[in-house]
Amino acid sequence: MAGREAPPFAPLHIVSDSRYAINGLTKHLRKWEERGWIGVANAKMFQEAAATLRARSALTTMRWVKGHEGVEGNEAADKLAAEGTDKPAPVQPDRLLAPRKFLHQGAALAKMMQKLAYRGIREVGNKIERRKTETNLERIRSEVKQATKLTRSVAQVWVMLRKDPIQRKVRDYLWKAIHGAQRVGAFWKHIPGYEQRAVCEKCGVEESMEHILTECEAVGQKQLWRRARAVLETKGLVLPEMTLGLVLGGHMIAKLGPEGREVAGVSRLAKIVMTETAYLVWTLRCERVIGREGRGEKEHTTREVEARWESVMNRRFRMDKDLTKKRVAGPGALKEKLVKETWEWRGISDEEPGRSWSRWPGVLVGMPNPSRNDDEPEG
Repeated sequence: MAGREAPPFAPLHIVSDSRYAINGLTKHLRKWEERGWIGVANAKMFQEAAATLRARSALTTMRWVKGHEGVEGNEAADKLAAEGTDKPAPVQPDRLLAPRKFLHQGAALAKMMQKLAYRGIREVGNKIERRKTETNLERIRSEVKQATKLTRSVAQVWVMLRKDPIQRKVRDYLWKAIHGAQRVGAFWKHIPGYEQRAVCEKCGVEESMEHILTECEAVGQKQLWRRARAVLETKGLVLPEMTLGLVLGGHMIAKLGPEGREVAGVSRLAKIVMTETAYLVWTLRCERVIGREGRGEKEHTTREVEARWESVMNRRFRMDKDLTKKRVAGPGALKEKLVKETWEWRGISDEEPGRSWSRWPGVLVGMPNPSRNDDEPEG
């Protein structure tokens, strides 16, 4: 922006708190150009910025300053950046349309190695743009922010999906759901003999992932989300009614403490509860629509759904306990403190001096159940 707005014949001095940006345009620029920008993050923006500055006839200098130290121009830039995050997504940065003659094309053959060349081939390969993916990513970021006040980037959607505490099978399901790759709705319309699977038998509408996860009247999703929200409310994390974006972004839900930092245990519990509940809703739907197809009674009972959810939470609890043991998990073992903070809503404590709670067998009982009337017998 500075290079575009300033007259090309006037000296320009750029002040920034980003070492990454300054080093990229000075220290690393030649090396990046020699490798053809292969594997360089934000390569397009760096290319255009470098070309724009080269097109100037006057001197351009840069200086790094520490952020949030009251430097007037830097503070104003931070304010504008913050305002940009509140604009409707996707917000595209203002591109500097530099003359092409100042853009270096290709890579230096003397610097090229087989590994780098292969990576370059993969980067320039045909990239399929999925409209469904872009729509879902926009909804995820927007609805997670509305619910938690946390601003997440597109990169964080994917990175956080690969991290603890998300299980592999749950991760795979969410990845496909975000891409709209699950076999629901219109997928079945053109498959002879299976056309009936396109329509929700309970609701009489064409199925979609949004319908399955947040709208379907079949026994399952409403009861499970009530259980999930009730558990999180015991830890002070109050979530609104479930939406598709909030469910698919469940792995990014977190609770902020008084200082604006994420509360580790509660945030980890939220990720477990949200993602495991979403996967269970999907599992129950598949059992109902496909596994029980042709049977007289397809729907699960309320008691069955409740028991399945409690079983999932107990299994995750036991798994976490096991993963604190180095002989089981190796160098990647979870810290007992983190796991205990995750599940302390159950009143976990060291019941015997010198013996860790994680060594005790047992299951979680008395989990919050807003749908159960304590005055009614369970028989």
